[in-house]
Amino acid sequence: MPPKAKAPPVPSADVQKKARGKAMRKKSENIYAAEEARKKSATLRVDWAKGAGIKVGKGKGKGKGSKGKGKGKGKGKYVQKVSSEEARQTAVEKLERWVVKKRKESISEMVKIDKMLAPKKPKFGKVKSIVPEKKGLNLLLKSVKCDKIDDTTWEAVLGDETGVVTFSLKSQELADLCKADASVRVQNAKVVMQKGFIRVVVDKWAVMKAADEPIEAAALTTNDVSVSIQGLRHGDARAQRA
Repeated sequence: MPPKAKAPPVPSADVQKKARGKAMRKKSENIYAAEEARKKSATLRVDWAKGAGIKVGKGKGKGKGSKGKGKGKGKGKYVQKVSSEEARQTAVEKLERWVVKKRKESISEMVKIDKMLAPKKPKFGKVKSIVPEKKGLNLLLKSVKCDKIDDTTWEAVLGDETGVVTFSLKSQELADLCKADASVRVQNAKVVMQKGFIRVVVDKWAVMKAADEPIEAAALTTNDVSVSIQGLRHGDARAQRA
């Protein structure tokens, strides 16, 4: 049997959030467009009714009375109510106020959606808080060194004033960013365990770039959080300080 096709990956939370936001914004725009169309339609009806007159006609009908049934002929008047100019103007103003209110509500909703979709300023943590299997790491780091392990892998030691950690890099571009004394910004990185040791990786969901401003504080090399998980379990002194 041929292998079954793999299901597509589940969209990330950010992608789902943006999709919901776009749908909500589209809904608000549709509401606004509908209100504009209703306003034009109402104005057209008012102008049409302004010149309408009174219609009078004769009618025949059957009816039940309190004393029995009977047939009869009679005259009946069917009058179409014609509003006075003042009443008409009042109705138009009321409609316009309602349209303005709905427009403001729609604009407020769109502003709210825009704020929700606006990128949030990341909060940067410290190296000492890194633990096994941690995700979503945002760090401002200073590079200590970067060594090539094989043709496709580099290991870079980066840190801040609270400690240092080892990164496992998979491209020359990232390795070039981690030259000694370079200031680096890392967002949404994650920790993986390699042979019992902590390594931080920058996958396709993460970003590593040069820091916006040089980092002056020296990395605390005496506190290396990339220790073995066995060391963590047995109270390694460096892990305790972290």
